[in-house]
Amino acid sequence: MLNEIAHQTSNVHSWATGCTSKSVLLDPIEEGGISYRFIDTPGLYERNEGTITSGQAILDILDMIRSLQGALHLLIFVTRIGTLHQSTKDCYDLFANLLFENRIPAICVITGCENEDPMSVWASKNEQLFHENGMRFKILISTCFAKDGPFEIAYKPLREESTRNVWHAIRQYSLQQPITVLNMSDAYQQVITQSCRALHFDDVCSVGLTKLLSRATRTETDKHMDHVSPQY
Repeated sequence: MLNEIAHQTSNVHSWATGCTSKSVLLDPIEEGGISYRFIDTPGLYERNEGTITSGQAILDILDMIRSLQGALHLLIFVTRIGTLHQSTKDCYDLFANLLFENRIPAICVITGCENEDPMSVWASKNEQLFHENGMRFKILISTCFAKDGPFEIAYKPLREESTRNVWHAIRQYSLQQPITVLNMSDAYQQVITQSCRALHFDDVCSVGLTKLLSRATRTETDKHMDHVSPQY
């Protein structure tokens, strides 16, 4: 998606392994007379097939946000068409609810909708499901960002439509002034808690480990994550 809307040329492929292993603050781009900057983040919840584990990816994103002092105008969640997994809700809860206390607008871009006619139908049919799972996005946008290959003649107009729709949402829902709301310690603690849950630790062990690591520095937390949850 970012390749299209931010005019980037990042590596993209269809493998299970993610393309981005570290959060990157992209160069400013002009759109409608306004300068925008995007953070390209690692994909979350790719399990052990990802370039890095989800725990490492989340900690990397938290570091990037902290370096910017949490001053953001909009959260853009990108997920693929299909089943709504618990991991999607966990991601929303961590960033939208816990870290920014629902004070920063969030939009959701659904990719892979090229086989829907029209593309927008998937978002319309599933919007209520997101709401029922506590995910209060300003808008769900059905998109296609597939490129090249034998179906490029069909992809191109859908990709252009998707780019226009995403930019429209960005302009409509971005805050004019950034809001700085950060619960960094709670966010780090949530990463550990989710790791314990994924490993099926009992409640006593989970609470004890969470209390221990919530007092740790970012570097110490990262080291513990490598030992505690290598596949999370």
